[in-house]
Amino acid sequence: MRDVHVSAREVAEALLDETGRTMIDGDFDGFARHFSLPLMMETFEGKQTLDTIERLKVTFDGAYEFYTRHNVKELYRHCVDAQFRDPETIESTHESRVISHGVLIIPPFPVFSVIRRFEDCWKIIKCSYAVSEADDLNRALLAQTAQASV
Repeated sequence: MRDVHVSAREVAEALLDETGRTMIDGDFDGFARHFSLPLMMETFEGKQTLDTIERLKVTFDGAYEFYTRHNVKELYRHCVDAQFRDPETIESTHESRVISHGVLIIPPFPVFSVIRRFEDCWKIIKCSYAVSEADDLNRALLAQTAQASV
């Protein structure tokens, strides 16, 4: 049964909390269950379509390696706005802050996401990252660009 009283912001914030925690913990299975395949992913550097779990894993591993290399133990992400576009689709923008030892290691950056309802769960179907001063994070997010450009 669908909960019609859940706000778009509550859905987006729950996904932010869960995906942030699983990324920092290196829990790919926990992370992956919140994404639909194919997943559209883009940065200023390019875009790709992740159409298999293996391709999602390569991108996850690249981002996890970036966070591990920089000793990131905290991703502070807050929802700036989330709106239903239709009963099954949410468009959301959040700001990400990547923190190591209490210090912001790159400037905060916005992320736009499209979230869709699948039966009784919500999954992210598109992510657009506006990371301007972290080329290595952009490369990690597009780990398969050469193979998967669209």
